[in-house]
Amino acid sequence: QDSGGGLIWARYIASTDGDVKGTGVVSDSWGNIIVAGSFNGSITVGTTTLVSSGLADIFVAGLDVYGNWIWAVKAGGTGNDIANDIAIDETGMLYVTGYYTTSAAFGSYNLSGGGQRAYLAALSTSYTWAWAMSVTGTGSSEGKGLAVTYGRDVYVTGYFQNTLTFDTQLTANTTANVFVAMASGATAQWWWGRSATNTSGSARGYEIAVNNYGNCIVTGRITGTVSFGTTSLTSYGGLDAFAAKMNSEGTWLWATKAGGPAEDDGFDIVTDIYGNAYISGMYTISCSFGSLTLSGGGSNGYVAKLDPNGNWLNARRICSSGGVSCNSLYLNQDGSLFLTGKFSGTNLIGSTSLTSYGYADIFIARMNLSQINIVMPSGGGFMP
Repeated sequence: QDSGGGLIWARYIASTDGDVKGTGVVSDSWGNIIVAGSFNGSITVGTTTLVSSGLADIFVAGLDVYGNWIWAVKAGGTGNDIANDIAIDETGMLYVTGYYTTSAAFGSYNLSGGGQRAYLAALSTSYTWAWAMSVTGTGSSEGKGLAVTYGRDVYVTGYFQNTLTFDTQLTANTTANVFVAMASGATAQWWWGRSATNTSGSARGYEIAVNNYGNCIVTGRITGTVSFGTTSLTSYGGLDAFAAKMNSEGTWLWATKAGGPAEDDGFDIVTDIYGNAYISGMYTISCSFGSLTLSGGGSNGYVAKLDPNGNWLNARRICSSGGVSCNSLYLNQDGSLFLTGKFSGTNLIGSTSLTSYGYADIFIARMNLSQINIVMPSGGGFMP
């Protein structure tokens, strides 16, 4: 799309099995676009045909600025193997996280261990698998989000069951626990891993961002009571969104939540040059962000802002007659937020009214950072 939202080109990938899912996208310094996801059967990407080794396999593919497919690679084994997120460092190396089941081959790098395991893998600038490593544990684990620093330290978040081992053993007391781990992109080794302390609940990490000071901020959801270092959070209802900050040594600095009486999630997070964080997600019925409560009933999307100390500064509601979920954020260099997700029914964003063709459609919206700073009334309202 151009700066005004006009469509320049559109591309798709089709599978012989009919099942292709893109879950992450980045761009490099030349303007190429790289997509990660999973597929079943066989797919043709430009002149490259990929065939899954079993059920679902991982794919990573690149397009040039004109929308031409220029390369594609895959990874996987006989089970379900999924890519959930992708990131790129200043050298152009790509990093992918997700999970594999039983075993998976990333080029000449073979991961095994049985069950479902989170992984971190890297692609070189020649688009071949440079390395891959998994996590060690006694239960299932999944990598959901990742971010990379200018020093090529890679932060990964996700969730696990039972135990997970990095420099120390992490424990999930209930159904799932969030983990945050830091690895070296240059030397392909885990530095450390940390989790929340589950008192009587569970936590899942969905996405992570790194600020200019080397601190990471993770978002996701909790239920019950969960402790991040010395801060304990208790959900209002069934599920609440959370945000938690950690320094480069793996120490929790603060944690906060947002929620209401029903299901509330934090799906994506970005940070600006001042250390503020912006979170997108969804809530049901109503949701409190500190002293500000957004309402509206049904399923609503939101964008919310936190200061560097974890204080909620504002939140904006995005609503539709059939429900909205705000899944991904991108902070542009010009100081605007790009937001995408799905909606059904009629959705009003600014002066633009969108109506879905069927059950759920994709939307893309652009928002100035100054708009998130405008104090909203208690009821929330449409994003201006």
